[in-house]
Amino acid sequence: MSINASWFRMFHEMRRRHDIHLNETLCLGVQDVMFTHGQAQEICADRKVSFMPLPREERRYSLSRNQKQLTSDPAHYMTVHDLFRMIGGQVTTLDAFPQPGLDVHWDLCVPVPDSMHQKYDLLFDIGCLEHTADIFQALENVGNCVKVGGWLVLYLPLVSPINTCMYHPNPPFYFDILAGNGFHNFDAWINWMPDWDPLNDIKTIWLNFKYNDDVFVWKDRYYTVMKFLAQKREHVGIFRPVLQNYYQEWFSGKKLLAQTSEKNLPVKSGHKPFLERVFQRFRPGEGPSAPVFPATAASKATDTQRQRFPQSIGNLPYAEKIFVPEVGPTRKDIPEQMAVGSPVREALYL
Repeated sequence: MSINASWFRMFHEMRRRHDIHLNETLCLGVQDVMFTHGQAQEICADRKVSFMPLPREERRYSLSRNQKQLTSDPAHYMTVHDLFRMIGGQVTTLDAFPQPGLDVHWDLCVPVPDSMHQKYDLLFDIGCLEHTADIFQALENVGNCVKVGGWLVLYLPLVSPINTCMYHPNPPFYFDILAGNGFHNFDAWINWMPDWDPLNDIKTIWLNFKYNDDVFVWKDRYYTVMKFLAQKREHVGIFRPVLQNYYQEWFSGKKLLAQTSEKNLPVKSGHKPFLERVFQRFRPGEGPSAPVFPATAASKATDTQRQRFPQSIGNLPYAEKIFVPEVGPTRKDIPEQMAVGSPVREALYL
């Protein structure tokens, strides 16, 4: 994946809420930034974030294989280094493969050196951990690199139409493994990004996720992506395996890590069993469905895209213009798969 405008807007919102500092930042992968220096300034101004305009003679550019799909101009997209410099931070990139813009050449399946332990105020990942063969070693590396008091921000797919990922852990995996290894102050969000147009500036709804929420994450022709934030409380060093808290709760009848105001059991009063709810989605004419809106101008499908992503049985458009309520979200305003089995959550349209 890459740094798109929706992620950047959400990143500013999370920085504000959690007081995240950017003094020393580690970026997993040499991430492509899918907008220009000027567009980055516009986003910062829109989000009321202070920024430092970079003089043209000091700007650095990137043209990766991914970016070449959209432009052949070598002086178009900004680098991730310029992006963080603009917002007052300093970023170091880490990747297993040598490439332009790489600072640290390292395989996350191998323990990082002690010199990298507790070095960074922020570590963020936009699509690397799901490709590591030893995800537990990779998470241990990630945890070790963050300073006590620092933040970990993961933006990883839960469902991806591209079959290149080894893992698609759901949010409770990160709640549990990180809670058992020195992290707290969790904040998780689920986002749906159209798989035919993930690189342009499309605003989407981010729905807050609480531990044990029953959310149906799959949506046809969309990347379902999780943004997970956690703050480091203590330095553990060697990560410990943990038992999934959901099952501890189920057998003990107690809340261990739940962040909701009510007990989320597999079957709650007024809700059909999980499998019945899933199958109901595939029986036409039954059950609620998300409202259908015309495609947005920014993401109308081309003939090639229509051939690759044919219309679904429900004749859904290639992009949905989500209704954003003026006061606050209600269940009817949230796409159905984002609200199943849980109370109404905060939704951000970014």
